[in-house]
Amino acid sequence: MNYVGGKARQSLFILELMNSPTFDGWHYVEPFCGYCHILRRVVNKATLAASACHPLLLRLLGAIQAGAPLPSHITKERYYSLKQSGGDSVERAAACFGYSYNGKAWGGYTASYTRPGGSIDDTWATRRRYYQRLRVSPGFSTATLTQADYLTAIA
Repeated sequence: MNYVGGKARQSLFILELMNSPTFDGWHYVEPFCGYCHILRRVVNKATLAASACHPLLLRLLGAIQAGAPLPSHITKERYYSLKQSGGDSVERAAACFGYSYNGKAWGGYTASYTRPGGSIDDTWATRRRYYQRLRVSPGFSTATLTQADYLTAIA
């Protein structure tokens, strides 16, 4: 999957700490969950909770967790129409993050990207594969997802 956040790069270090037997049975709260690269691999916790403040990100993550159908394709024209439309539909959430440059909210329509070496990947297909793996991961599938800012999430 192409880059969509900062914690993924440091995931091995973070997971080594979080999954230490010292913390087995503890409650795990992740107040900046992003695309849940860490959350999906956290194990042996009493409860898991994750939050982010962006409503469309939480709408997308909630749809993934519930196994709701995601759009099969969103055209460039539809992307920009959804960007202007408002609302919190799954289609709008998928456009906002799944079709945006580097997964940034409304970062510009990106249907494909070129990997180092020249191979071209379909952005949406790559992200859908990630969403499928995310949905069945134990950490993500059992987590409570909440739209909240940092101060609310840790209270």
